[in-house]
Amino acid sequence: MTRDDETGAITGGTAGVREAGHITSHDLTDDAPPEHEGRLVLAGLLLFLGTTLLGGFVLILVLVATVLPEVPEIDQDVSTGLHGYVLDRPLLGDVLTVIGHLTEPFVIRAVFLVLAVLLWRRGARRAVAWMAATLVIGGVLNPLIKLLVDRTRPDLPDPIYLASGSSFPSGHTTNAVMFAGIVLVLLEPSLRHHVRLPSDGRSVRGTGGRVALWLAALLFPVFVALDRLGLGVHYLTDVVGGYFFGLSVLMITLVAFSRSSTLQLWPRRQPAGPKN
Repeated sequence: MTRDDETGAITGGTAGVREAGHITSHDLTDDAPPEHEGRLVLAGLLLFLGTTLLGGFVLILVLVATVLPEVPEIDQDVSTGLHGYVLDRPLLGDVLTVIGHLTEPFVIRAVFLVLAVLLWRRGARRAVAWMAATLVIGGVLNPLIKLLVDRTRPDLPDPIYLASGSSFPSGHTTNAVMFAGIVLVLLEPSLRHHVRLPSDGRSVRGTGGRVALWLAALLFPVFVALDRLGLGVHYLTDVVGGYFFGLSVLMITLVAFSRSSTLQLWPRRQPAGPKN
């Protein structure tokens, strides 16, 4: 096993090991055989999506801060509707409160601190640098934007949970999106294994773990956003803005920390050859 801190590309595993002619796990510090055109297309697509989402976030920010009335009708309807639904179900309110505490930004950062230490010890320093940059950029800009917009949180009768600070954008949703995206990028390639069929020696790609990981990464931010709406501490535009902002930061930093010539989020793998 070799470590290379300077030429790593974001691939999403821990240590890169080549066995029986194929890659069994991946590291942000390993270079796979070059597939320049495909990686350039992937980098361009990520950069396009990231800047598009950032543009959508800026549009929502401008509308919330200057154009829209203090509380748009859709925000008011969603806020009062979900709050009333949860208020009639005290057990659901307790569950949402616990989820809100468990998904606090400082909890997510603590989880990433542990993950960063593990990756650093395995030589995946590019991965650690990307994670740190993503969380710092999102974690610093989010409260600054809150101060700039200074949107008041929903004022609802019989509040289930009281949150401090401004409302737009949702910090919980921003951090949940970044958390889910980083975990997906780091773990997805390591689940791309092949299962050898005993009858004829052919190998097929296992997909169960990858499907579960993708579903979890997609649904986790949605659950967090619904939690914030159900507790009555954010408007719909708050969580949508937080989602757009977190995803744009994630994609743009991912491209920035992956050399365009070696970007390999999902590198091709060849099935393992027969063992002698």
